[in-house]
Amino acid sequence: MTTVIARRTLASLCIAFILAISLSGCSSTENNQSAQEQQSASQAQTTDQNSSEDANNSEGTEMQPSSDFMQVAIDEAYQGIQAGDGGPFGSVIVKNGEIVGQGHNRVLAENDPTCHGEMEAIRDACKNLGTHDLSGCELYTTAEPCPMCLGAILWSNMSQVYYGCTRQDSAEIGFRDDAFYRQLNGEEETVSVQEFDRETCLELFNDYAAEDAQRY
Repeated sequence: MTTVIARRTLASLCIAFILAISLSGCSSTENNQSAQEQQSASQAQTTDQNSSEDANNSEGTEMQPSSDFMQVAIDEAYQGIQAGDGGPFGSVIVKNGEIVGQGHNRVLAENDPTCHGEMEAIRDACKNLGTHDLSGCELYTTAEPCPMCLGAILWSNMSQVYYGCTRQDSAEIGFRDDAFYRQLNGEEETVSVQEFDRETCLELFNDYAAEDAQRY
C-alpha cells in the first residue's frame, strides 16, 4: 500500500513538474514574441523617421537655386545685347536639373513687344518638350518678370521663378515695368480698359462651353 501511494505521489510530482515547465516555456515564448514585436515596431518607427528626413532633405535640395543656371541666363542676355536684339534680359527653363528651354529679349530683332526673354524661353521649352504644360519646371531670369511674362509663367504652370535684378533696378536703367504694375493696382490708368457688348460675346462663350474641349 505504501508503495502504491509513493508511486502516485511521484507521478503527481512529475505531472506538476511537467506543467510548470510547460507554463514557463509558454511565458518565455510570449515574452520573446513581445520583445520581438517591440523591436520590430521600434525599427519601423526608425525607418519611417529616416524616410521622412530623407524626403525633407530631398525636397530641400531640389528647391535650391543654382548659380550655374543663372549664369546661362546672363550669357543669353549678353548674346542678345551683342546682336542688338533687345535689352539685358535672358532666361532659362530647367526641369529635373536639365535646361529644356532658353532665350533672350528679341523685341528689336522681331519688332514684337512680346518677345521678352521669359517669353522666348517659354516658347523654346514648350517646343522642345512638345507641350504647353511646363509643370515641374523652374525659370531663371536676369530680371523680375513683367506682368505679361508673369502671366505667361502662370499659364504654363511653372511654380518657381528665380530672378536677378528687381523691377526697380530695371527702372534705374530706363525700363518702365512699374507703369504696368500701377495700372494693375488701379493707381493710374495708362490704358483704358472697359466692358463692351458682353451679351454677344457670351454667345461665343456658351457655344464653346457646350463643346467637350480642353480648357486652355
